[in-house]
Amino acid sequence: MKTSYSGLIFLFLGIIFLWKDINQEVMISHSNTLFFINEMTWMWFSMALIHFFLVKECNCKK
Repeated sequence: MKTSYSGLIFLFLGIIFLWKDINQEVMISHSNTLFFINEMTWMWFSMALIHFFLVKECNCKK
């Protein structure tokens, strides 16, 4: 369940950065973008996907 919480946090951060990208009136010419979305937004969304689908929880009996 911990990976789901961290995935939700990363998804929330991605939505915040996407909102900032959409509401940015002037595109900065030296910023790194892909499909008009900033690299930080891509990073947060990719971290959320990794935590939702690839990171497995340890069900160790300790």
